[in-house]
Amino acid sequence: MWPPELRADLRGGLRAKHRGDQVAAEEHLRRAWTWTKATHNAMFAPEAYLKTSGVAICLADILERSGKMDAAYDVYTEAVEHAPNSPSGLEHMRIAAIAFRLGELAPVLLKTAKAEEKWLTMAVERTLQVITGPRPKSENPDAQTVALELDLPTWVSKTDAAAPLEALGTFYADAGKLELAMPLYLHATTILIPPPPQVSSTEDRCRGAQVMLSLSELIMRREPTAQVRHQAEAWAAKGLDILADAAKRPKEDGSICDYALAAALFNMGVLREMAGDKSAAREFYVLGARQARTVGMQEGAREAEDALRRLDSGNSDEVAAI
Repeated sequence: MWPPELRADLRGGLRAKHRGDQVAAEEHLRRAWTWTKATHNAMFAPEAYLKTSGVAICLADILERSGKMDAAYDVYTEAVEHAPNSPSGLEHMRIAAIAFRLGELAPVLLKTAKAEEKWLTMAVERTLQVITGPRPKSENPDAQTVALELDLPTWVSKTDAAAPLEALGTFYADAGKLELAMPLYLHATTILIPPPPQVSSTEDRCRGAQVMLSLSELIMRREPTAQVRHQAEAWAAKGLDILADAAKRPKEDGSICDYALAAALFNMGVLREMAGDKSAAREFYVLGARQARTVGMQEGAREAEDALRRLDSGNSDEVAAI
């Protein structure tokens, strides 16, 4: 599977990694990556990029573990720059995964907003090329073996088509570019909660509901007319229905569903309060505070309790005027 010239450094790097010798691991893997960059892809066929990028990720992962985040960022960048011109479906997915990792690291390393946007956009574009095209079929029976042999981080193999869309949507939402954020959020919801007869996991449905809450919040950034409030509440209510259904299903403790439900109940309380329906608002705030306390969201519980005190003091007109 691996060219003979590469095997010794790959083996040495992985052995050093497993015994905790990050200095030796970096030395071996850096040599391996240098050799890989200078070598024709035919040496790694078929689907060479799954192997060549795997070497880069293996090195970058060691650099991250050593706290050398800028160096890791540079290696990930090199991996994207060495992507093939006509990648297979699985290679598109690998490029998307690396670009998404770069998009995650960019703000942490205080890179420019333009750099973060560039990487997240690349991740979205590559992801959409895969999900809107023919289902990728690997001609390489060793595709999964590569990830296992190199002990690559889990984000490399995880198929999460919605994550780049959510991240870029959030990037634009934070920048106040609502017209760019909303289509990304909408597309993310259709991936996480596809129409029948397709089905998705409870966890994905809860993530989709969270995106719906984000859509509701974006809509409310517009001039708060009755129509805008109605649209916002429709998305919030749809998300709440999904989360309430998920609450009845078996899932792991500390699930994203539990936290999202607390937020959804509170958001519905705010929307009902803004509409002047204090009775319904109170009910949602009480339920939201209870759910927040149940899952250990103390700040969320305090927010709901503050809202209840505001209702009792008769100051909800301030919210309705927002």
